Amino acid sequence: MTLRQPGNEVTIMTIRTCGAAILAGALAFAGCQGEDGAGEPAPLLTITNSWADETDSAHTFDLVADDEDGRAAGTFTGVETLPDFTQFSLAGSWADGAVRFTVFRLVEVVYEAEYAADNPTRLVFSSAEGDLVLVRDAGRIRAGDPAP
Repeated sequence: MTLRQPGNEVTIMTIRTCGAAILAGALAFAGCQGEDGAGEPAPLLTITNSWADETDSAHTFDLVADDEDGRAAGTFTGVETLPDFTQFSLAGSWADGAVRFTVFRLVEVVYEAEYAADNPTRLVFSSAEGDLVLVRDAGRIRAGDPAP
């Protein structure tokens, strides 16, 4: 079908085809993007494990995913155990290459880190109390997970 106006002649079929091509291209591009929207898939993280402070292996964090583990996003709970065996509960989440948790001490402490797919067994956190580097306990890694 052709629409004619003085000086302009447009074929409606061409407009529909062009619109469909643009929509199809946009959907294809969106389908290529990862879960983090940057074109790369968000890195997966297996959070359920015992993690230790890199500078003091007696300072541990036992974390358990609330749902399926080894995903690009999720929530978790756990316990921080200090070297003197004092324990504090904690809760957190991970998504889009970042992990964040709050330890419920007398004064709550929030830790934040980014993680990479090439080293998911070492997390470098920052907080108002200072930096904290956690490494996954190699003795308690689940079968199929990469070694630290």
